Amino acid sequence: MKKAEIILVGDELVDGRKADVNGVFIASELTSCGYSVGKITFCPDEKNSIIAALEKCGKDTDVIFIAGGLGPTNDDLTRFAASDFFARKLALDGKALDHIKGIFESKGRQMNPANEIQAEIPEGSEIWINPEGTACSFSVEENMKIYVFLPGVPHEVQALFREHFKRYLERRSGEKPKKSIVFRTFGIPESDLFGVLSKKTRIFEFSKVSFLPQESGIDLRIEEKNGEDNLISARDEIVKTAGEWIWSEDGNNIEEIVACLLRKFSLTISVAESCTGGYISNMLTDVPGSSEYFKMSIVSYSDRSKNEILGVDPLIIQKHGSVSPVTAEKMAQNIRKISGSDIGMSSTGIAGPTGATAEKPVGLLYVSISSEKYKQTERYIGFGGRKKNKISFSFFALNLLRRFLQNNYDEKKA
Repeated sequence: MKKAEIILVGDELVDGRKADVNGVFIASELTSCGYSVGKITFCPDEKNSIIAALEKCGKDTDVIFIAGGLGPTNDDLTRFAASDFFARKLALDGKALDHIKGIFESKGRQMNPANEIQAEIPEGSEIWINPEGTACSFSVEENMKIYVFLPGVPHEVQALFREHFKRYLERRSGEKPKKSIVFRTFGIPESDLFGVLSKKTRIFEFSKVSFLPQESGIDLRIEEKNGEDNLISARDEIVKTAGEWIWSEDGNNIEEIVACLLRKFSLTISVAESCTGGYISNMLTDVPGSSEYFKMSIVSYSDRSKNEILGVDPLIIQKHGSVSPVTAEKMAQNIRKISGSDIGMSSTGIAGPTGATAEKPVGLLYVSISSEKYKQTERYIGFGGRKKNKISFSFFALNLLRRFLQNNYDEKKA
């Protein structure tokens, strides 16, 4: 198996101002393409530090990815470090320059002269056009190694892999990529998921298992050990054992899955949010083409707005409270009627850190879904600070919507 290393450049990564995203992504891509990642190195925006990191790469390493420091400002020094390390002069690349100019022209602007430096690369390098930014990638082959230089913006790195490096690495690895499956789960802690699966020892015998905590829950990745048949056996055992918590096996986001279901059944939706503050609507509209199914959203934070805008009877709020299943049901029912949508959904809860009572703790949430024929209201308790609760509340709501659509709008009912 070929070996790889990763170098991540940026003061903000070294001093903790910014969490690393690129290292995790690049390592995952390299592994899936049949490479063994031996080391990830962080270094500041200093030319000598970058050179030192390049010099310390292992003698038996086959490919090194270096991300960051290819921008147009004075602290972007990676290209200069590469020039010195390889003893190759920087030269203006016409292909890269045309790409940069084209981006500015597409926005009706003239290229800033400062951006021209992004078209200067070490002589003899191969250029890789950046599909989502001005900083093109370049690679250098020297001393039986491949050095690939990437920009530091995560979505640009991911776009470059989709466009170029995924296929490039698969061709060069000489390894048949191992099959893997990623299960995305919600509603079960990592330790409990491990405990449930530990009862099925063949899962760990026949596949390599990784538990990957996410904001939305736990991702469970299994990779074949002794052939694809064993992987399928492990997959079947996982679905049988932990299926109630699994919401995806194909890597799609929850909003993409919900969007697919709404389109499949030709349904529209509107949302009335309180404690989530528009987060649910943001997730629903993150999917391109969401105007096909998303009609409107109302953030009714105060009791007065729930009454005056959503038409929730003040007596209901007075008797049951704004955080209650009855209030959630009325919010969902009324947003559906106000908007003329097929489905109305609501959220009301206590994100914290204040607002709790003895009966209603921080983290309490009620989500209600209403259609002409069906309705469902569920209670959820989140664990975390205000921001984490708002995220988990919103994810719970969309996951409940997923189940609601799958259970009530099957092929016969649709």
